[in-house]
Amino acid sequence: MLVVALAAMFTASVFAQSVTVLYKRSSDQSMPRTDTAVQAALTAFERELIDRGVEVLQPDAKTYAILDKAPDTIVTFSADAGLSLLVDAIKTSRPNPGTDNAFAEVRLRARLFHGRNVLSSVAGSGQVGYRLGSEDKAYEIAAERAVKKLVEAVMSKLEQAPRTSGPAKIDAVPDIKAAAMPKPAKTWGLLVGVSNFSNVRKLNPRAGVDDLRGVKGDVALIKKTLKELNVPESQIKVLADSEATTAALRNALRDLGAKAGADDLVVFYLASHGMPKQEGITGFGYPVTFDTRFSEKASIIDFEEIQGLLKALPSKRVVWVADTCHSGGATLGLPVVEISSRGVRLGKAVSGLSTRAATMGTDEKDLAVLSSAREEQVALEDGENGLFTLMLAEGLLKTKGEESIYRVYKSHLEAQVPERSRQLDPGYSQQPTFARSGRGDSIRF
Repeated sequence: MLVVALAAMFTASVFAQSVTVLYKRSSDQSMPRTDTAVQAALTAFERELIDRGVEVLQPDAKTYAILDKAPDTIVTFSADAGLSLLVDAIKTSRPNPGTDNAFAEVRLRARLFHGRNVLSSVAGSGQVGYRLGSEDKAYEIAAERAVKKLVEAVMSKLEQAPRTSGPAKIDAVPDIKAAAMPKPAKTWGLLVGVSNFSNVRKLNPRAGVDDLRGVKGDVALIKKTLKELNVPESQIKVLADSEATTAALRNALRDLGAKAGADDLVVFYLASHGMPKQEGITGFGYPVTFDTRFSEKASIIDFEEIQGLLKALPSKRVVWVADTCHSGGATLGLPVVEISSRGVRLGKAVSGLSTRAATMGTDEKDLAVLSSAREEQVALEDGENGLFTLMLAEGLLKTKGEESIYRVYKSHLEAQVPERSRQLDPGYSQQPTFARSGRGDSIRF
């Protein structure tokens, strides 16, 4: 992965903007940043921009190294990011029948953003013939030719780009029609809840683990909510108490891979006790299953592993709801590069919606993660249900699945959960969290 920051000084008759260009592989067919053709393309791209009065800036070698090792890094753009380009490259070759020659082609694809909004997609391709054995040089030449066409397309789009009069409000609630995705082809629900912890107490005699009376009601409420949102019962699987073992949870998540199609939505709901990150295997925290042994790593499935299993699903849309203490750990570990007016920053978590993820191609996962409390907090019960789950179900039913999941969070959870928690426990404020990759914030039921 490569990040190049470009401070572009265009003529006053057009505009003066900063432009950020990020090279990011969108599929296994894309070339890595270290490929000689990519390096040739980047050099040519820099040269073309300098000829147009553009200053090229790059992050330090340490940032490059981290990005190259994290192919699943999420790219996000702040509302004040200005103009940005997300670029990808693919190279192919084809023989020239009857000769010892072949043709090399490099295709560059880019999506142009203004703040969080996609302005357009642009592309450029270059071809060159070569004798077998000299393909590396041929790809470099093809890349340089592709750059010329890409830059011409980019500059044409930039001339049409809107002028800016200041940064937009970052935390503004996205417009429903603009943000919400089309409804999924099918929705699959996996609901996991542990309320009876007698077995956990037996396996861990020194651990004080109380039963959670609200979890049973939470699972039933979410199942009822999904059914009222027209999800057939045959597409909802429930693992409760003794069924909710670590192995069963892993297997159920993997089994979804054989059912959920690319255009389907997977809703994974998890309610139980949660352990803080300092108790976990990788520093992410974890839910307590029916057979968790706190001293045995094999019996623990932590939030990082769950993230990986969800990312591996063929479904492009996934909503994960975690109602456990310390469930904010579910939103950690999502590597992120954030582009904003402050430059390029590298982090490991996306929380809140101070940024919006940008996607490229069809290989990005649209993932939304809603947690009941921050990683350092406990989650409260409200009567026969968990406080967070009760308000989430209410929000989903009131909006009838028509609004984006982020709009539900903003309108029914973000302020309401802390307010109700202070009523239940004066002096305490339970804060839910929201994280996403891709267009996860735009998912609707």
